[in-house]
Amino acid sequence: MAEEFEKYAVLKNMFRRRSSTEFVGGSFQETMDETNMSKALNDFGAHVDKQELHKTIETMAPQNPGKLNFDEYTKLCNQFVKDPTSVPSAMNMKFHALNDFDT
Repeated sequence: MAEEFEKYAVLKNMFRRRSSTEFVGGSFQETMDETNMSKALNDFGAHVDKQELHKTIETMAPQNPGKLNFDEYTKLCNQFVKDPTSVPSAMNMKFHALNDFDT
């Protein structure tokens, strides 16, 4: 249970850092575009072919081409990323905010 929570926290933090807020479907929503998704996957150590990523995103989010909401992003990460909590860059991003308060 704790490991799942930690994994979710890392994924959520990465999404916040790479997403943008857009007006989608009549409301404001955080989305991540294909380019930032590729960068996030690289940060997690999952080097995915850009064409494969593009096809996967198109099938996951046909209503909003090239962009993912958090649920879609999480599903995509689960396909390509084995364990985001084991990747040093992901952990550094997670705990970076704590270092901002060091005195």
